[in-house]
Amino acid sequence: RPSYFIEGGILDEGAKLLVAGPEKSGKSLLVGQLALSLAAGANWLGFRVPQPQRVLYIQLEVAEWRLEERFKRQVQAFGVHVSDEMYQRLYAYTDFSFNLSTAAQRDHLSELVDIARPDVLILDPLYFLHSYDSNDESQMSILTQMLNGLLKEVKALVVVAHHAKDTQDLRMRRPAQRISGSGVLSRWPDSILTLESRKPTEKATLSFTLRNAEAPPRTTMRLDPRTWMFEPVLEMTEARPGQEEDD
Repeated sequence: RPSYFIEGGILDEGAKLLVAGPEKSGKSLLVGQLALSLAAGANWLGFRVPQPQRVLYIQLEVAEWRLEERFKRQVQAFGVHVSDEMYQRLYAYTDFSFNLSTAAQRDHLSELVDIARPDVLILDPLYFLHSYDSNDESQMSILTQMLNGLLKEVKALVVVAHHAKDTQDLRMRRPAQRISGSGVLSRWPDSILTLESRKPTEKATLSFTLRNAEAPPRTTMRLDPRTWMFEPVLEMTEARPGQEEDD
């Protein structure tokens, strides 16, 4: 069977993926779309997902009813023929008090994993999941070691959504350098997806930083307000001065 969950080195078996972006850029909608694509075995933003996977999505940011509303809209875009089986493979869990810094909560996570038996574990967002100092390298090393340990419990992968520094900071040019907190977090994942947008329904860009493959070109997208799904769009290039259009 394939040794990857999303082609091109974006999400390999046993790998760690970090989704980063400023507040209100649409990260959670993008990650929810990723979860549904994996559960359905449907391509994600044009990248091949070879087969359906079991997904456990733990989120600590929006109310459970709102998450259900998001998923209902997004599922419609996949079609009725895949929705039932998709829901059987997708487990969503909302708990605003969830914190991996405590042994009791880590034990609770193990219980959730035993119940859902996921191939893919999604944690969203990272900064709500711990009580450590994000700017302290030693404390962030403890956190990343803890996250690495989760790979022994889930079948293959850990996907983490994390807020990023202001993309307007001219001193931070590379996407991997825009991640908030200690540099440990930018060195930890195998893949980093950086989402940038001021208004996702008009334009958003997704950049790729991959450890085990050549990164694909930056993807330009827009968020469809009817389905809350990101869709790739083609950017029109302006003609150079003096260049005429073909008849």
